[in-house]
Amino acid sequence: MRKKIFVLTVIMFSLVLSGCSVEVSEISLNESSILIYIDDSYKLEALLLPEDASELAVIWESSNDNVAIVDDSGLIIGLTEGEVIITAISSNGLEANCVVKVEIPVDYLEINTSDLDIFPNESEQLIVSVFPQNASNNTIKWKSSNTSVATVNSTGLVTGVGSGSTTITAESVNGKKVTTRVTVIVNPTSISLNESTLLIINVDGETKTLVATVYPIDATDKTVSWTSSNSNIASVNQNGVVTAVNPGTAIITASTVNGRKATSTINVAYAPMDYIIGEDESNNDYSTATEITIRGTSVNGENTVYDLDYYKLYLTAGETVMVILEPEYSFDTEYYVLGLLNSSEVLIESASVDSSGDTISLQFEILTSGEYYFVVMYGNVIPSPYYDGDEYTLYVVWGNKQ
Repeated sequence: MRKKIFVLTVIMFSLVLSGCSVEVSEISLNESSILIYIDDSYKLEALLLPEDASELAVIWESSNDNVAIVDDSGLIIGLTEGEVIITAISSNGLEANCVVKVEIPVDYLEINTSDLDIFPNESEQLIVSVFPQNASNNTIKWKSSNTSVATVNSTGLVTGVGSGSTTITAESVNGKKVTTRVTVIVNPTSISLNESTLLIINVDGETKTLVATVYPIDATDKTVSWTSSNSNIASVNQNGVVTAVNPGTAIITASTVNGRKATSTINVAYAPMDYIIGEDESNNDYSTATEITIRGTSVNGENTVYDLDYYKLYLTAGETVMVILEPEYSFDTEYYVLGLLNSSEVLIESASVDSSGDTISLQFEILTSGEYYFVVMYGNVIPSPYYDGDEYTLYVVWGNKQ
């Protein structure tokens, strides 16, 4: 009887022990597929459930140790190009798999140019070489750091947009990069000057400044060079400052880097105190006109209402004559008319301004040589309320067309 009780106790103890063992019911991996490069490594993590399973040990296996190996901790190392399956096996035979692709990485990139100059709407092809040449994936991504300057498409075709510089970057799938600096050049299309004509009174090297504006506003190089057609009459420095040298006419030219040009006609005259003609009612018709013989001069006159003052010049065909009338008071300008007559006293050119102007100017190219007359008329067209008129200065310049 005692023997039977002992056997029953052993059986019951064994049953109790077997009831305490908890088996793994599920195994999974943190990745189902990965990409690694030769000589790179990646550690897989296995998750076994339930977490209180009696045996949590995992066995790791590679389907091809020539492509990739895995150690007891799940660390994978790529060896050669190819694809393998890494398997994690629980103690009770449950499995989880991860597909591992091993590739030859890109070591570096080379590009056909590191600097590129283009124009807006112009396109240039950038070419990237991948090394080693047998890299598994030679896909390249392209990017511009400033698309308002230049864009780049998926094949490396760069197109200029606007003035400036940008960096074009080519990048491999594993992060290797190469760059090109792209400068988009906007050439000047035109240039203008703030004055088309200037009168400079030659007193102690009197100066006036021309201001050049280059278009378009976003032109890459707005450098302007300055030249004078006759530096003995008027010189110009590279800041556009014009200096009177001697009476006469010179052409100042402003040029852009690509040859666009703008000009200003510079008329240099003597100061009025150097050559003064007083009012003389006897010169109220052209036959008694006061003769002006100095081609770059200034004269002072006085005008009464309905008065005419005549001045005679001898001009040659091909010459250009420039006359500027400056009244003593600018508000009086509207009552003046400045006229050019031929030897038969036929009016061939006239000029006047309204009350918004400060001077009256007249410029004419002489076609026929001979005598010519300038007439200053006051109150003849628009009656003036100022009966005594006023003094005026007449600046006269003529010479060969520059």
